[in-house]
Amino acid sequence: MYELYIDGVLFPVTPGSLDIKINNKNKTITLINEGEVNLIKSPGLSDITIPELLLPINKYPLSCEAAYYLSKLEKWKNQKNPVTLKFNRYKVSDKHLIEDIIMDVTIEEYEIMEDADKYGSDVCVKLNMKEYRHWGAKKLVPKDKKTK
Repeated sequence: MYELYIDGVLFPVTPGSLDIKINNKNKTITLINEGEVNLIKSPGLSDITIPELLLPINKYPLSCEAAYYLSKLEKWKNQKNPVTLKFNRYKVSDKHLIEDIIMDVTIEEYEIMEDADKYGSDVCVKLNMKEYRHWGAKKLVPKDKKTK
């Protein structure tokens, strides 16, 4: 059992798969007379892909119509700010939380797919996100006010 939240919005149908690719920033260089060596760096930003996110066209008791979720995706893409992705995984037998993935992400791109044979009147979205790391200048505050 899974739950998918983006920026606090619970999506009505949990996707069948979620792909998280942890990117590499290592660099291989060749030294004179020593051969190749690998310079190990911190991991790069992760890419998160949801290949099929089903959005029901009809409103059900605990969800909104597809238009609501599509408008949220458009807003998040255009606002140029990160959103919080939360993916909860529960143990089916007792609904005990096993794992949750919580990370700030940016909506990189999404593709709206309509296929009457596959989805009926519902809409499906392919969603690509990228991990967001907060950055900026750090303010140093001296511990001792007497020291300049």
